[in-house]
Amino acid sequence: MQLRSKVIGIILASFLLYGVVESCIHRFIIFPTFVSLEKEEAAKDSKRVSLAIQDKFRHLNTLCHDWAAWDDTYAYTISQSKQYEQSNLVPGSFFNNNLNLLHIYGEKGNKLWGKIRNLETGEDLKLLAFQGTQAPPSLIPTQQAGQPLSKTGMSGIFITEAGPMLIASRPILTSDNKGPVRGTVIMGRLLTDQVIQVLSNQTKIEFEIQTVHPEIPSAPVQAILSRFEGDSDNLIEEANPGFLNVYRKLYDINGDVAFLSKSLVPKTITSLGQTTIRHAIYSTVLTMAFILVGGLLFTRRMVLRPIRRFTDHVMRVGQSGDLSDNFTVTSRDEIGTLSAEFNKMLHSLASTQGQLTEQTQSNHRLKHEIHERKRFEATLRKYKSIIASSSDLIALINRDFTFLIINESGLRAHGLSLEQVVGCHIKELIGDTRFNEALKERLESCLSGETVRFSAWFTYPNLGRRFMDISCFPYIEDNATEGVVVHARDMTEAKLMEDRLFKAQKMDAVGTLAGGIAHDFNNILMGISGRVSLIMFDTAPTSPHHLHLKEMEKYVNSAATLTRQLLGYARGGKNEVQPTDINLLIDASSGMYGRTQKNLKIQTQLHEELWSVEADRSQLDQVLLNLYMNAGQAMPDGGDLTIKTRNVILDEHFVKPYPKLPGKYVKISVTDSGTGMDRATMERVFEPFFTTKRMGGGKGTGLGLASAYGIVKNHNGIIDVSSEKGNGTTFRVYLPASDKSAAVDSHYDSPAQKGDETVLLVDDEPFVAETGKQFLLKLGYNVILARSGETCIDIYKKNRDNISLVILDMIMPGMGGAETYDKLKAIDTKARVLLTSGYSPRGKAEEIMARGCNGFIQKPLRMEELSCKIREIIDTGGITP
Repeated sequence: MQLRSKVIGIILASFLLYGVVESCIHRFIIFPTFVSLEKEEAAKDSKRVSLAIQDKFRHLNTLCHDWAAWDDTYAYTISQSKQYEQSNLVPGSFFNNNLNLLHIYGEKGNKLWGKIRNLETGEDLKLLAFQGTQAPPSLIPTQQAGQPLSKTGMSGIFITEAGPMLIASRPILTSDNKGPVRGTVIMGRLLTDQVIQVLSNQTKIEFEIQTVHPEIPSAPVQAILSRFEGDSDNLIEEANPGFLNVYRKLYDINGDVAFLSKSLVPKTITSLGQTTIRHAIYSTVLTMAFILVGGLLFTRRMVLRPIRRFTDHVMRVGQSGDLSDNFTVTSRDEIGTLSAEFNKMLHSLASTQGQLTEQTQSNHRLKHEIHERKRFEATLRKYKSIIASSSDLIALINRDFTFLIINESGLRAHGLSLEQVVGCHIKELIGDTRFNEALKERLESCLSGETVRFSAWFTYPNLGRRFMDISCFPYIEDNATEGVVVHARDMTEAKLMEDRLFKAQKMDAVGTLAGGIAHDFNNILMGISGRVSLIMFDTAPTSPHHLHLKEMEKYVNSAATLTRQLLGYARGGKNEVQPTDINLLIDASSGMYGRTQKNLKIQTQLHEELWSVEADRSQLDQVLLNLYMNAGQAMPDGGDLTIKTRNVILDEHFVKPYPKLPGKYVKISVTDSGTGMDRATMERVFEPFFTTKRMGGGKGTGLGLASAYGIVKNHNGIIDVSSEKGNGTTFRVYLPASDKSAAVDSHYDSPAQKGDETVLLVDDEPFVAETGKQFLLKLGYNVILARSGETCIDIYKKNRDNISLVILDMIMPGMGGAETYDKLKAIDTKARVLLTSGYSPRGKAEEIMARGCNGFIQKPLRMEELSCKIREIIDTGGITP
């Protein structure tokens, strides 16, 4: 943009800015002043109306005082003279004094005389407030403390059904204003339209009166009252163009708003102000226009032309590069001075042009060096920030194993400041022994140029014992190894998690082996126990062999208990799973155990609103009893055994090593004050057949805690242990919580029940199948034996109408129990099937039960339980557990 355009633009902008400022001053300062003056005058006019009404009050009050402080009136209150009434209380008294009401009351407020007249018609009026024989209580004047009787009285507006009335009330005294008071004179004047017109003529202000109903004001009056601000008595609003509505509150004799006066006031001051402002703006615009034109002409001749010439010369020099082309100075003003200085500048530029060229090249080289240095420093700061903010321990040591630098994480681990560490030998921080065993040889290898990595346990003052993954790198300076960079990362949590996972995997492997052994052993036990039961069934209690058979049964039951523990450890021993209240189990089991261990002090701290768990109650009893017995063996001389329960929520981090699902769990803690365990014992405490007691002789089998581990894990739970040698032991069991209510146990306590139906018995183990067959024959059933799933299907196809029940083993070679069941149902949808297994009804067995299997019974079979289960299925169709 050219200078000429800029100058014109600046002048026009200044003109517009001045016009805006001038308008704003008139609009927001001067004009509001006129408006404010207008409202002040309107308020004064409204006040004049109020003063005119007050003047009526004064006249009425004076008249009332003259009548009340008159000896004749004073005497009338005593004698009720007719002469007084005929002389003074006549119609002329009302018309001459413009009175609508004149009442005289005695000393006790009783009416002595009173009239209310319509001055226009001369007729009497009846007003409800004055119809009684007693004066209205609100109109009896009361002498205030310290107030003379001559000043006692009251006046104001009194609302009547005929309209508002100006009221004056004075006590009746003697002419010298002395008492005692003999009564009251009340005078009233209705505020009619004629009275208002008279007041309007007196004040030269047109106004009207709007009565305010004492209880429910009309909607328009209510709207006006709502627009009054605070305690103000005036409200000024815009009316039609050129006028203001001025409202003023007038109060009755009780201090309440009686009516509003509304005055219509012309806006003369505002109109005059607007005219004055318009004239001022027109004059300003005309003056500014003359100034603008003259300024433009002067600027063009005296400023713009010389500057244009100077600008053309400068551009010519710039295009040609000729520093000897001087500008011709034609004036001595500022432009001439600028031209002379420009010529001097050209001369100076010509003399230094060569120096500038050389300096430019030098600056370019220096700028490149500065850029590279800043880039290097920025990179160095980033590395320093990364090292300082790292959670790993990073340090630099020299060839003498002395610290040169260490980051914040290393300082926090040792609880020292940078000044305390720098210059110290490593062994001053970790000790001579640990330095020689773990670091010295490795650091020397690193100083020889090798990169060394290793992991080891270290103890830090502020971190405790931590498992660190350490890397050592040679620090090379001037092609020589001058030290070692040590980088140590805390891997304690990962190490502990790895140990837990390894332990869990080892327990799974051992559990699989134990489960296989227990399954085969369980089948053998069934053959033995079955044969013993069959012999005892046919042997009288008086037989000399009966005692031997009972002892054999006891040994078999002991072996069965051992098998159940192994199956529990192998995660295959849950029988009847149902919602269970752990607190009830603990109350029962701890009470029973406490009665046998009088030297132990057993305490329970059970959470009152404990969640239920889905569990096999008998097996949880076994877990608790094993934990109690382990605690009792750790306290041979007595001690404290504490059992606690509580609701907990385990997060993903807690359950990750096991692995289990996070969520709601019931926690059981069993704590003893016994001898405790070392770390090596704790790592093996859940292994089968591991015990610190002598095997046999009732001292221990090494299966108690192993079976507890297997049962808890089979319930999708977690069991762990914490202990210190000499400080007791705490076992913690976590079981998944259930939303179901705890159920009540059911047991088969009935004697053996017989029958005569045909039963198909399917089992691949010869002695199990033969023992089961003998059971069924003893119970009166017809038995068909099948040694495989394929044989079962062939037999059932031929004899389906005669077979009432199929007793099906779940685990068989070839066609297993699940496939056999599906094919039986395909042949006959009404086929009744009782599933048997040495494992729990979980996994595949549970799937078969869900598909409609009629029942489940766990090996080894007991004759009484088997007979009840058979009758239940044949007679009722069975109840799926």
